[in-house]
Amino acid sequence: VAALLSASYCADPQPVPILVYHRVLEDPEGPPLTVMSTRLFRAQMAWLAENGYQPVTLRRVYDSWTGEALLPPKPVVLTFDDGYADQVRNAAPVLREYGWPAELGLVSTALYLGDDPPATSLTPEMVQDLLDDGWGLESHSVTHVDLTRLWGEKLRRELVDSRTRLVAVTSCSNVTGVKVPVERWASMAHAHRVPILVDGQCIGAVGVSG
Repeated sequence: VAALLSASYCADPQPVPILVYHRVLEDPEGPPLTVMSTRLFRAQMAWLAENGYQPVTLRRVYDSWTGEALLPPKPVVLTFDDGYADQVRNAAPVLREYGWPAELGLVSTALYLGDDPPATSLTPEMVQDLLDDGWGLESHSVTHVDLTRLWGEKLRRELVDSRTRLVAVTSCSNVTGVKVPVERWASMAHAHRVPILVDGQCIGAVGVSG
């Protein structure tokens, strides 16, 4: 804790936009705020590339703000919430074409640990493929409950147990970030800011998180 409190931060850190995604489907069904077609996702990535944006991980943003790394002129963070197989099957191949990383905010109970996983389920092997592509991994709680309504042991379990589980089933021993789920996002999309924490420090926020 003392090391975190004594960390030296840049006086004028470079702001970095964060784009939040959930489902990326060939034939999308569901609310447009959380469900996107693969075609539209590909078009958005092409627009970012054509306009000079370079996706980076949250860790790189944090390191740049503490003077340990540099950011490109137009950085952007791409985050994928919850943990869906289509994020690996539909979104990751598009990013791989550009050599771009992203962030996976994973609900630990979303991982399927048994044999013969359903086609829609995310497995530890699929998460490992993303890590091998340079993705970052953050905890998004154990059960996706609204953490702003929890206290004490229930809050500790959602934060600590999620990280413990993710470390245990992946090669990522440095799961130090948490994306805080908030159930009330739909009616608060333009007013509520959901924090993103790395090493106990709030390094940014997004407008909604489902």
